[in-house]
Amino acid sequence: MSKVAKLKLIMFVVFIGVAITLVLSPGVRTFLTHENIARILKESGNTAPLVYVLSYAALIVMSLPGTLVTVVGATFFPLFKAFVLVLSGAMLGSSISFGIGRLLGREAIESFLGKDSPWISHLSTWVERFENHGLMAVAYMRIAYMPFSILNYLAPLTGIRFRDFFWGTFIGILPGSFVFVFLGNAITQAWVEWDLSALYTWKSTVAVILFGASLLLPKALKKLTKW
Repeated sequence: MSKVAKLKLIMFVVFIGVAITLVLSPGVRTFLTHENIARILKESGNTAPLVYVLSYAALIVMSLPGTLVTVVGATFFPLFKAFVLVLSGAMLGSSISFGIGRLLGREAIESFLGKDSPWISHLSTWVERFENHGLMAVAYMRIAYMPFSILNYLAPLTGIRFRDFFWGTFIGILPGSFVFVFLGNAITQAWVEWDLSALYTWKSTVAVILFGASLLLPKALKKLTKW
């Protein structure tokens, strides 16, 4: 492994360490509340959509949970606009994460996988299968709700093409994003209006059906692709 590769790997490890520290930080958890996020968006005025997408992406890059921000978006913006903004933030954040992983960690992993060892040989075989079925492999893992940030930073350490990662992510997060945005909107509406009938709309019904179907999709996708 070259000195440059070692330095990049150290930077990558430090970056991941900082991200983990932020995730575990009580201060960050205290700040990321529905009230604070909604206040920031309200104060942003006409730039609220841009602030929302960039903030969502930043949370993903730093491996912080985006579920709360998804729900806030579903209650702050019109329904379909919120859906588009959630997808945009998730795709931007995952793409930046991929770039960081590829830039800082790929070269070191290539050197590691080149070593002669039965265990490493087995790992190399798995990595090769993942690379050869890139788009479907990523889509499968996204639909199977593999932790978002883990895949963001592990995938680029392999030789998977960015376009396969990008479109696999897009396909894989569609069901989950739809469910969280639609249900988040319905639950908030029911809470604000104190009317439980808001939970029994066509939007909620479709969201629940899609969520149930998404739980079966990983097995179906794996059977169809045979990867």
